[in-house]
Amino acid sequence: MAPRRSHKKSRAGCLRCKKRRIKCDEVHPSCGNCIKHAIECDFTLPPEECAALAPSAGNVGSSNSTSPQPPPPPPAVLTINNLNASVDSVPSQSPSQPHPSPSQPHPLPGPIHSPDLRPSISPSTPTSIIGANSTTDPVLLAADVKQPVAAALPPPSPALFPLLFGISSQQVLLQSAPQESLNMFDLSLMHNWSVSTAKTISNRKEIQELWRVNVPALAVQNPFLMHSILAISALHLQSTEQDHEKSIQYLTEAAHHQEQAVRGMGRSLAHISRDNCDALVASSSLVVIYSFVSSRIDEIAARPGPNPAASLASWVPFLRGVSSIVKQAWAWVSSGPLSPLIRQYELSSYTNSEGLDAETEGVLDNLYRLCTDRSLPGSEELSDTTISTVYFSAIAELRKSFDTIFRWEHLIGSIFVWPITAEDRFVELLVEGRPRALVIFMHYCALFTLVEEFWWAKGSALCELRRCEMCLGEEWKNPWIEWPKARILGRDVGRVVREC
Repeated sequence: MAPRRSHKKSRAGCLRCKKRRIKCDEVHPSCGNCIKHAIECDFTLPPEECAALAPSAGNVGSSNSTSPQPPPPPPAVLTINNLNASVDSVPSQSPSQPHPSPSQPHPLPGPIHSPDLRPSISPSTPTSIIGANSTTDPVLLAADVKQPVAAALPPPSPALFPLLFGISSQQVLLQSAPQESLNMFDLSLMHNWSVSTAKTISNRKEIQELWRVNVPALAVQNPFLMHSILAISALHLQSTEQDHEKSIQYLTEAAHHQEQAVRGMGRSLAHISRDNCDALVASSSLVVIYSFVSSRIDEIAARPGPNPAASLASWVPFLRGVSSIVKQAWAWVSSGPLSPLIRQYELSSYTNSEGLDAETEGVLDNLYRLCTDRSLPGSEELSDTTISTVYFSAIAELRKSFDTIFRWEHLIGSIFVWPITAEDRFVELLVEGRPRALVIFMHYCALFTLVEEFWWAKGSALCELRRCEMCLGEEWKNPWIEWPKARILGRDVGRVVREC
């Protein structure tokens, strides 16, 4: 007969293993058996709780006892009755280790490298694992369900988290703290952008889809673009809002997001790259729309001060800023997802083969007199050939815009390409309020009547007309601005003139 293999007895095992009459591996701070069954090991408990768990002398015999041991209980089927008793029999946690509150949900477990912690409960599982007390719940007693069910064990103590998940209980409590709630107003603005506003930015289907799908995808990685989107969506809602308080709320939110967008863009403009160039182009384009709309709103809210030229064409520098960004990143943007957005301004191949109508042709030809006729007021500025050349170039570019508006799909590009192609010096003269620059600009504003159906352009031509009239002397009002004024007022018949 082979000699019996020696083994080491467990004399300092945990009380739970002793109570269950199984060998404890005495590993601290939690033994292997307790980890396996996802229960709290008394090695981690304070002494007073260990004393409460200690079995009586009659239940746990010493290693040298020769008294006969009672046989282990037979296996039993896990039912709702003894399952309820198992939950009742689990010791409560100490005050120093409370369960997370309902506002602090249990964190989802991450990858576990220890043995499988999910208890395997089957009809052969001894009832001593989950407790043997019967339930007193009258509902469960009446149901008397005997089918096996899944085990419901209490959540592990925070003291087990270092062993199970590699993180401290303090980290768990911090991560379980209530998070900041969602900004529902911003979500409503984003919803409005997706279902409505994005379709109003352009009259071309492929560009509308670009604003609806591609641009929000870019905004997820570029917060300044997201702020631009929300600002324009708020202005769009404000344009149709009848309630005064809600209208003010939309304007306030729009101004807030616009400020955040401009600040974020300022930080990114110093480092234009392949990664942020598309977002910068999209955001700067929306900044133009914001400036275009807000200048009209400001005009309605507060009458112009002593210098109306200060708000004249305030959106033009922003539009030219878009062009500057595109020029710096042309190789990236022209081959990226926003390519259709910038290529709508390439109008050289879309000129009208039939030419302009006779009336428009005559009006634009007459504008060239501003560059040569020294009998007109303020002719001394024409002595500077640089200025006269700037005026001539602006009129020539304006003629191209009038020559390309006949195609609906290129209408917006035809209108907004002129402020981009005009020379820097002309923009300076316009901001200074030079009469010749104002007359040329008023003829350009007549084009806005073609896009009045877009909410962001509605009333813009009329507002710019009023600003220019306030800057011009009587000697320039007749006949130089009669044609653009007739075009603008004719289009705005029925509109309230005092809006601006």
